[in-house]
Amino acid sequence: MKELFFDKLLGIKTRGEQLSFNQSYHYHRYEPTPYDALEYLVDHYELKSSDRIIDFGCGKGRLNFFIHYLLNATVIGIEMNEIFYQEALKNHYQYIKKTKKAMRTFIFTVVLLKSTKSILLIIDFIFLIRFRFRFL
Repeated sequence: MKELFFDKLLGIKTRGEQLSFNQSYHYHRYEPTPYDALEYLVDHYELKSSDRIIDFGCGKGRLNFFIHYLLNATVIGIEMNEIFYQEALKNHYQYIKKTKKAMRTFIFTVVLLKSTKSILLIIDFIFLIRFRFRFL
């Protein structure tokens, strides 16, 4: 029941089944984190609006939108599946439209993990993001 309520509140679509599978052995099927678990996270961990959260394997962005909505914290979603990345971008647009929240502190990127070099590129990307946000 909360799945539909929060998706509607945030103006996003994160429910549904995964119809296709990625061939990479790094990949796990799409299962959005239940909103009950996200509520537990926010209630039991000290998260502040000044925090920066990076969600590796963000899927359609459920965790990112939920935390941004409640805390206005900086959230970064990294996804290796281009289909889910595109869904996250659609959700991003709908979230802004629905909530009218400024998204200066919200970033999505797609990263295709094909080698150790890709992992190093992710680390470089994170340092770039951290540097950029220092000056916002």
